[in-house]
Amino acid sequence: MLASSQGDSSFHFYLIGRNVQHVQHLGSFFVDGVGDTDGVHYMPVPLGKEYPLGLLVVQNGDAPEPPHTGDVNGFEFDGSTQFLFINFEDALRTLGN
Repeated sequence: MLASSQGDSSFHFYLIGRNVQHVQHLGSFFVDGVGDTDGVHYMPVPLGKEYPLGLLVVQNGDAPEPPHTGDVNGFEFDGSTQFLFINFEDALRTLGN
């Protein structure tokens, strides 16, 4: 399982056994330039050479507003729709540290 912590902008890997009582924290990591995050998603499908083990998408609440802040799909831009795409292999490397 992968979870984000908005409090310190970290991401955590957990291993959950068949018995939900057995949860093991495998490690945590930070993503440079990402803060105040309240969203993370992993797409476990190889997506070409850039994402051979899949794609990790994180929401970045601390990202600066882009130059164009008009409507997004009919909704007023509120600064919370900025995402960063990460090679999942890079995230897994942090577990060894």
